[in-house]
Amino acid sequence: MIKKILIGIILLLLIGCAAKQPAEAPNVDEVTAVDPVDTDEIIETSPIVEDEPIVVKKTIDSSIQKLLDKSAKISSISFNYHELENGVNNDRDIWIKGDLIKIKKKVKGTYGALEKGEEYDTVYLDKSAKTAIGFCEDNKICDSLVQAIELNYDKESILTPLELAEMVKNAEVISNELLQNRNVVKFSSEEIGVAWIDSFYGIIMKVEQGDNLYRYEEFEVNLVKDSEVVYE
Repeated sequence: MIKKILIGIILLLLIGCAAKQPAEAPNVDEVTAVDPVDTDEIIETSPIVEDEPIVVKKTIDSSIQKLLDKSAKISSISFNYHELENGVNNDRDIWIKGDLIKIKKKVKGTYGALEKGEEYDTVYLDKSAKTAIGFCEDNKICDSLVQAIELNYDKESILTPLELAEMVKNAEVISNELLQNRNVVKFSSEEIGVAWIDSFYGIIMKVEQGDNLYRYEEFEVNLVKDSEVVYE
């Protein structure tokens, strides 16, 4: 009987020791290795690009463009030029043929008139050479008859109606009107202001820029002779 009890105690001790043994550690050689990450397969995120500003393309009303195209075909023109700039009136007669321009100042008694004693009454401009030469062609107006005077080109030159037409890059029609007994189209342009353009020749006849006013009146087209724009 005592023998059986001892055998039972021994079995219990063996079972207890077996329960306390830690689980067998895994074999390091059997651990599955993790494949390295293929850097070529990494998806790169694109940098954030800000939206470009919207550019509004300037346009010219088709009816205005047709008139501007007409003025581009003009080879010569003469007109009376009336300028009100910074509160000062200045009137002149203008002849243009190609790059050559003749400017005749108004006689005494009109706006912008010469006073007795001034050196010249007529200016010959060459746009390509950027030269300006003044002459006294009427001794009733100026003192030194037929004396050539070299002048400042930028000071003597004016914006002609043909040059104004070339400057227009956008235009919006305002109305159809009558100006100097001619049919004209009034339009606005960022480049030259508010303008009136002749419906037949496409010549800009009037321009308003704030308080400044420019008028091109009594014009004649393609009738200017070489002798009228070259001093002989």
